[in-house]
Amino acid sequence: SKKPAKTDNSSGSNSSSSSSSSSAKNTKKTCTIKITCSKLVGNKDLDDAQRARVPKNGVILEKTTVEISSGDSVYDILKKACKKKGIVLAAENTSLGIYVAGIDGFYEKDAGGESGWKYKVNGKYPNDSAGDVKVKNGDVIEWVYVLEA
Repeated sequence: SKKPAKTDNSSGSNSSSSSSSSSAKNTKKTCTIKITCSKLVGNKDLDDAQRARVPKNGVILEKTTVEISSGDSVYDILKKACKKKGIVLAAENTSLGIYVAGIDGFYEKDAGGESGWKYKVNGKYPNDSAGDVKVKNGDVIEWVYVLEA
């Protein structure tokens, strides 16, 4: 019984090495996304009903891993994550691209004239529409409710 096991092992390692190179191309690409609104915790500009809905820790969506399909934008990832978690998303197509007006019932200008949603990719705020920025494997996306644009 030792001999066949040895043979299986060697053929197994050969086939796995050849299949691992082909499966590397098919490896699922993922990124992480997080949605936070810590600036809304206890915010005086919100009405009482909104203030009551703000998560105490300021996190609407904990860091979540999302699979990337070819050509996915930051907005596509946000849509996928919100759909999966049942978070209401409000966005519109503008001449400047996709504009995210509200997430989870918190909208632009709810906490002052300059407030609204911005996003970071790997810690930086891009200047482009979330619909135009393509996501790469391993990207870390964070949507943040900010008080000033």
